[in-house]
Amino acid sequence: MVRKETLVAVILTLGAGIACATPFRIAVGAMPDICVRPGLRPFVSRAAVDLAGDLERIFGVRPAIVTNETTTGNSIVLEKAGAGWECFSLRSSANNVLRIAGSDDRGVMFGIYRFCERFLGVDPFYRWSGHYPKHANLLEWNAIACEQGEPSFRFRGWFINDEDLLTGWLEPSGPRHTTYKYYHTVINHDIAEHMAESLVRSRYNLIIPASLMWALNPPEQKILDICAKRGVFLSMHHVEPLGVSAYSFDYYWEQKGRKGIPFSYVSSRAELEEIWRKTAKVWTKYPNVIWQIGLRGVGDRPMWETDSKIPQSDAERAAIISDAMKRQLEILDEIGVPREGRLTSTTLWAEGSIFNDKGLLTIPEGTKIIFADNCPGWKWQNDFRTTVRKPNLKYGVYYHHALIG
Repeated sequence: MVRKETLVAVILTLGAGIACATPFRIAVGAMPDICVRPGLRPFVSRAAVDLAGDLERIFGVRPAIVTNETTTGNSIVLEKAGAGWECFSLRSSANNVLRIAGSDDRGVMFGIYRFCERFLGVDPFYRWSGHYPKHANLLEWNAIACEQGEPSFRFRGWFINDEDLLTGWLEPSGPRHTTYKYYHTVINHDIAEHMAESLVRSRYNLIIPASLMWALNPPEQKILDICAKRGVFLSMHHVEPLGVSAYSFDYYWEQKGRKGIPFSYVSSRAELEEIWRKTAKVWTKYPNVIWQIGLRGVGDRPMWETDSKIPQSDAERAAIISDAMKRQLEILDEIGVPREGRLTSTTLWAEGSIFNDKGLLTIPEGTKIIFADNCPGWKWQNDFRTTVRKPNLKYGVYYHHALIG
């Protein structure tokens, strides 16, 4: 079992049927083509491959994937139509045609997986649960007509935590570049593929694919590559602002012959800014990043636990965190991350929640504010209730979906 921490909740609503839908059937001797309209993003084509695989497992015949819709019908057509964020519709029409239309590319992708789950009976977690759909020679429906409006939460994601539990039963894909004593190897990349597949099949669009991940290590960066190819947003754990944890910081400076530099924004600010900049540059290769900003110390603890030079009062400590967030955004400016469309978030965990509750933090304008639960109690921390929501800011929640004590 893997402990997973969900960054934001998901509410999925299935709308009313669309009028005038007609029967649709899939049969062994008359397998429909899958038509991927030109101009759709590669991750939609990847979802089409998953659909073809599902049909092959059920019928024993793999459908063809084409780019031109036939005039004779008998096809599943993937296309964009309408407006909105990740909306989709499924509708059967004349000549045994099923149209899966999305308002954007992810809408098309999620429409595909909705069809796989609801109509073909494919468990989004089939690779983990072992629940595969039953073999059939014929499936038919009087009509297929459903639609999905915009989701209540724009970003819905997983944080895969303690992923060392995913190692040991398949060959690792390389060593971890970290001084953390419990993590030694990178999970097998096939596992990462299955993880990313389950994510999008469940219609989530955001992932923190590992804790203490460091993108300067190629085998770890490959996991980011795998997830990015699914068209989802990538983000970082709250101990890894700009992709850097205390353990990657230690590893980086040990490799440069400077072992023992304290991981501190006060005592080692220049060294910390250097690795922030180098790591963030690697992340800029990905089109969909939600940059985590903030400041934490060693082992998901406050930074002052390992640096006595940090002031003692809450106000002074909160000012240091506020300054670090401001500086992190400046670094993104310096390495060329455009402000237009840039997504940033800060997770109010532990001391961040306490300081926010006291009104001591200055959170940069435009940053998404993520409230956190208290972990084992599954209760919101006090600032979730005391924070006055501002109309020009966006808010989210981070909660522990499952724990292994």
